[in-house]
Amino acid sequence: MRILYVTPNPSDPLAFYRGSVPLSRMRKSHGIDFSYADAVGWNHIVDHDIIFFQRPFTPQHLQVMRMAKDWGKKIVVDYDDWLHDLMQDNPAYFLYERSKAFVSEAESLADVIMVATEKMQELYSARGIKSVVVPNAYDTDLFTPCDASDRSKIVLWRGSSSHLMDNFSVRSGWLELIKQHTDWQFVFMNVPPWWLFADFDNTHIVEGKDIIQYIKSLEETKPAIMTHPLVDSDFNRSKVHVLLDRSKSCGSCVCRS
Repeated sequence: MRILYVTPNPSDPLAFYRGSVPLSRMRKSHGIDFSYADAVGWNHIVDHDIIFFQRPFTPQHLQVMRMAKDWGKKIVVDYDDWLHDLMQDNPAYFLYERSKAFVSEAESLADVIMVATEKMQELYSARGIKSVVVPNAYDTDLFTPCDASDRSKIVLWRGSSSHLMDNFSVRSGWLELIKQHTDWQFVFMNVPPWWLFADFDNTHIVEGKDIIQYIKSLEETKPAIMTHPLVDSDFNRSKVHVLLDRSKSCGSCVCRS
C-alpha cells in the first residue's frame, strides 16, 4: 500500500504526532510506503493508493482532492483542531474564518475523516458527519518515563501565540502564585506572556524549541508541574491533551483549567 502524505509542514508538531513519525513507524512495522510532496500533481496521485491530507483548508487542497477522486483514489483527511469555531483572539481566526467553505468541502470529499479527540467526533456528529477518533501517536522511543521522585521545583507553561489569551484569563492566579511561592521557579516557554510586566526573580522566559529539543529539555529540567489553562470553548474542549503525553517523559503533574 502506498500513501501520499499532503501536509502544511512535514516537520511541525502536527506531523510529529499525527503524520511523519507514525507513518515512518508504520512503514517499518506494516510495510506501508509513504511519500511527501510539496506540489502535488496527477503524476503523484496515480502512483499512490491513498491520499492522506492533514488539515486541508485551501483551494489548492481541494483541487488535489478532486483530482484524486477522478482517479478513484481513497482520501483520508485528518483534523487535530476544530476549525469551525476558532475564538477571535486566535491569530489564525481570520484565515480559517475565510476558509470555512473550503474546510466543509474537504470534509465532504473525504472517504474517512480522522479526528484527534472524542469531543471533535461529537461536534462532527452534531453536523451529521461521521469521523474516526485516532489519538496522537505516543513514540516510546523518544518519550522515556523518568523517576517522578526526582522532579525540580519548576512550574512550566509552554504555548504558542494562539494561547496567550488563555493564559491571560488566569493572570491574577499566576501573579498570586509567583508572589507567594518564591522558592519555586515559573518558566514560560515559546511565547512570553505580555501581561507579566512585573519583574520577579523566580520567573523565566525561555525561547521556543523544536519538538525534539523540547522533549529533551523536559527530561533534563524535570518540572514538577506543567500547566496549560484554557478558556472554555468548543475549540479548546476538542483539543488534544498533548501535555499529558509530554508529562510522562519527565514525571510531571499536569494542571489544566
